[in-house]
Amino acid sequence: MRRTSALSALAAVIAGLAVPGTASAAQTGNYVVTLRADLGAPCAAAIENVTRDYAVTPTLTYTDSLCGFAAPLTKSKARDLSADARVEWVVVDSPVTTA
Repeated sequence: MRRTSALSALAAVIAGLAVPGTASAAQTGNYVVTLRADLGAPCAAAIENVTRDYAVTPTLTYTDSLCGFAAPLTKSKARDLSADARVEWVVVDSPVTTA
């Protein structure tokens, strides 16, 4: 499951479905939040800092292929996270299939 959600986030970025630093105001539910690679802190520490600052409980964390986490978020919290300079992407977590 961890790999599937990470691939979902990566596929969304590659396909251009995600816009840097934005979240769709029409969506609520599960999101994948990708943190910037240039934070100067280990990925696990960066995830801990961001999730603590926003009182978010991640359902999954990603520290290998990308640095980030999946979590249920309100629209408001997704928008707030997308405006944070430490955040690169906020995308709705959705299934991705390959051919």
